[in-house]
Amino acid sequence: MKKTLSFVSAAVMAASMAVSAAASAAELPADYKPSYYFKADEGTGIEVLKYGTVFVNTKTASADGTVIPCALFVKDDQKLAGAVVAKWQCEDKSLALKDLASPVTVKKYGKTAYADFNESEKSVLSKQFDDLNILSVVYSTYTSADPMKLTGETSDAYPIACFNAKLAKDAAFGSYDINIINKEEFSSTVSPRYVDKPEIIGSVDMSKTSKNLRVNVSDRQLGDVNNNGFIDAVDASAILKEYATLSAKKDSTMTKEQTAASDINGDKIIDAVDASGVLAFYASVSSGKKDITLNQFINKD
Repeated sequence: MKKTLSFVSAAVMAASMAVSAAASAAELPADYKPSYYFKADEGTGIEVLKYGTVFVNTKTASADGTVIPCALFVKDDQKLAGAVVAKWQCEDKSLALKDLASPVTVKKYGKTAYADFNESEKSVLSKQFDDLNILSVVYSTYTSADPMKLTGETSDAYPIACFNAKLAKDAAFGSYDINIINKEEFSSTVSPRYVDKPEIIGSVDMSKTSKNLRVNVSDRQLGDVNNNGFIDAVDASAILKEYATLSAKKDSTMTKEQTAASDINGDKIIDAVDASGVLAFYASVSSGKKDITLNQFINKD
C-alpha cells in the first residue's frame, strides 16, 4: 500500500536521513549507475544548445526578466529505484530556483515518472529552500520491497520535478550552474530494491553520477563574439584564438559575455569545434541560406 506523503519540511529531512543511513548498510553492484539530468524550454532570448546548455541573450530576452522553465529527470535503465531523493542548487542567487511543482500540475507533462505519484500534486514530497537557493523532491513508498512502478516505458519518460530558473535583471554575464548536490543534510540518492536480494539496500550518491544544467548569459547573440551584429569568420578566428590560449594553459583574454557567446554547442568547452561551427554557418549564410539561426544550424547535425 502506498504511503501518501505531504509537503512538510521535517518529513523531507527525515526521508533524506533514512535514505542516507541505508547507504552504509550494504554495497551496491558496480553496474547500478542511475543519474539525474535537466531539460530546459526555449523562449524569448532563450536557446537550448546542442549539449543541453541554455544560452540567454539579455538584449532579446523579455523586459519582465528571463524565466527558464526546467524539468528534472531520473535515468534508471535497470528500473530498480525504490527511493529517489534529489536536491539541486545554484550557488549564485542571481539565478533563482523558484516555483517548484509536481509534473502532475504542469500541462506539458501531466504525470510524474512514477505511477504511484500521479494522483495529485501532494503525493510528491517536495520542498523549496529559498535562503539557500535549493529545491528538493523525494519519491518513495517506503512500505514495499519492490522497485517503484514506472508511468512510462522508461524512468525518464516523465520528469520527477518542474521548476523555473529566474535570472535577475542585474545578473552578471557569464555562466551559472544548477547542480545536483550531496552535502550535509542535503543528500541526493537513488536506492534500488531487488526482489531476489533484499539485503542490498544501499544507495547511489547522485551528485557524482548526474549532469548539471549550465546557463550562459551574454549581451549578444550566440556566436557573435565581437558583438557587431554579424556571425562571420572574424568571430570564428576569435574563438580559435581563445582555444589556443586556453590550450597553452594561459588566462582567457575574453570578457565573460564573449566567453558565453563562444561555446556555441553548449559542451562547456571553447575549442576548434566551436570555431568550425561558426565558420560553417557563415559559409551557409553567405551562400544565401539565411532562414536559420546558428543554434538551429548546429543542432541539425
